[in-house]
Amino acid sequence: MKKRLSDLVIISDVDGTLLPDNGIIPPRNLQALERFTKAGGRFALATGRLVSSITYFFDQIPMINAPCILFNGGAVYDYKTQTLVYSNTLPQTFKTYLLVIMQQFPEIAVVPMTLKHMYAVAHGELFRGYSRERNVPVEDGKLEELSGEFFKVNLAMPPQKMPEVFQFVSSQGWTDVEFVSSSEFFLEMIPKGTSKGNGVLAFCEKCKVPLENVVVIGDYYNDVPMLKCGAFPVTVANAPQQIKEICQLVVGSCDDGALADLVEYLEKKYTCLE
Repeated sequence: MKKRLSDLVIISDVDGTLLPDNGIIPPRNLQALERFTKAGGRFALATGRLVSSITYFFDQIPMINAPCILFNGGAVYDYKTQTLVYSNTLPQTFKTYLLVIMQQFPEIAVVPMTLKHMYAVAHGELFRGYSRERNVPVEDGKLEELSGEFFKVNLAMPPQKMPEVFQFVSSQGWTDVEFVSSSEFFLEMIPKGTSKGNGVLAFCEKCKVPLENVVVIGDYYNDVPMLKCGAFPVTVANAPQQIKEICQLVVGSCDDGALADLVEYLEKKYTCLE
């Protein structure tokens, strides 16, 4: 059976894919996504952000009409019903690991995240500029006093520090967590087995969507599992060359409206089948 636009789901990374550094979504992205969803297509986000950070986007992107993948795959959240569809949280051992990291690198920021809150337990000032841009406050906290379920920890540092920190955490033999770089400034501790790729698979299982009907688009290394999970992989012109090599389609740059380019590609491919 031939696919129609209404059969498709686009799952998009946010920063560097949908949203440029200036924080303004290109208008042609919004126009194209409106056409796509009016034709029956579904649109969701896949991001490292937490619930409240994405809530901010709903005023700008009312065409989000499917559950979103959060925490780089640690959760699938349905904003319509305000419920978790899927979750994978950090083991309690994560606090012990953070103590080791903070002792070795006392100068980096350490920000654990729950479903709706971020807590700065070290150098929150290094993270607050980022959080203000994304309309999510960072609360001060003490590691030993934190309780509840945590989905990830963001470690913020200068880019030149990243290789040293990554080498250190990779050498510790911690088998129940893993680390992924989400930008040149951020290294994330996430539960073992968490990835945007597994987030897409959980989305498909819980939402009853065939993987072959999913189009994924991302721009950075933390998007690799999503781009290799079996969905149709797309990246942007501003992505690293290694990312482009694993994708079936490279569209224009984030700044110029990469999502609009993708929708136009799908419209040309599937409109005649409507």
